[in-house]
Amino acid sequence: MAHDQSKIVRKIQLLLKKTTNNPSMEEAQTALLMAQKLMAEHGVSQSEIESQEDVSIPKKKVTRSDLKFEGTTPWYKRDLAKVIASNFRCYSWISRGDRRSRIVFLGVEQDVELAQMTYEFACDAIKYGASQYAKQLKKIQYASSITAVKNNYMLGWINGLRDQFEEQINQNNWGLVLVKDALVIKEYENMNFSNGRASRVSVSGGANARNAGYRDGKGFSSPSGRLRA
Repeated sequence: MAHDQSKIVRKIQLLLKKTTNNPSMEEAQTALLMAQKLMAEHGVSQSEIESQEDVSIPKKKVTRSDLKFEGTTPWYKRDLAKVIASNFRCYSWISRGDRRSRIVFLGVEQDVELAQMTYEFACDAIKYGASQYAKQLKKIQYASSITAVKNNYMLGWINGLRDQFEEQINQNNWGLVLVKDALVIKEYENMNFSNGRASRVSVSGGANARNAGYRDGKGFSSPSGRLRA
C-alpha cells in the first residue's frame, strides 16, 4: 500500500513539473488539474509531495500578479477576471492608484500563472469577437450605439465562458479540486476588503448580440497565438 501511495505521489510530482515554465498553456492547465484531482482522490497532502525525494517541486507559495491599465479598468475585464480566477482557485480584484488601475490575481503561484495566461488570451478573444460582431452589424443595419452592442455581446461572452467552466467541472467531478487553498483564503481574508458597488452597463442589440457572444464565449479555448481587435 505504501509503495502504491509512493507511485501516486511520484505521478503528481511529474504532473506538477509540467506546470512550470511550460510554453503550452493548455498542457500546463491540464497537468495542474490532473495533479489536483489525484491529490483529492488519494488524500495526498502538499507536504507529502514536497518531502518525497527525486523531483524538485516548488514549495507552495501564495503570490499575486498585477496587470496594469491606464485610467479606469473596463467593466468586462473586471468580470472576466472574476470568472477565470474562480476557475483557477484564485481571487481577483481591482486596485487603483497613480492614475492607473490594476487587475490583481491572488493564489498559489502555479494557479496565478495559469489564471493570468488564460485571462490575457480571453481579453484578446472577447475584444476581437466584439469588434468583428460590430463590423458585421454595420454592414446590415445602422447601430445607434456600437459600444452598447459590444457590451451586450461581451455580457453573453462572459456568461458562455462561465457555463463552459461549470460544464467541465461537472463532467470531470472537479468540484473539490478547484477549492481555494487554505493559505490563499487566509491571506485574502486578512486584507479586509469591503464590498464594491456594482457598475451599470449600457446594452443594445437585443438577444442576437447576447447570443452571439454566448456562443463564442462557450467555445473559447486558449489559442497558441494572440488575437488583436
